Amino acid sequence: MSEPGSARRTAAGSLKTYANDTVTLAIREDWCKAEGCEICVEVCAPKSLAIDDRGKAVIVDIDSCSKCLRCEVMCPDFAITLQ
Repeated sequence: MSEPGSARRTAAGSLKTYANDTVTLAIREDWCKAEGCEICVEVCAPKSLAIDDRGKAVIVDIDSCSKCLRCEVMCPDFAITLQ
């Protein structure tokens, strides 16, 4: 499945990985709070992240990600990994 820009999304179980040439962001959906705590969305300055209709974090624009690591550091469930 192709995401906006040059991003790719792959799934392995509950791990969703979004990537482009400079950023790889993985979200472990089974660790992400079902009610959607939204901390990652709130700390994301370029607004690369959003909460979907299931209450899970998703990337909406991988190309805007500045790789600042705020989402990874602030996630209380360790559901986000950024490389």
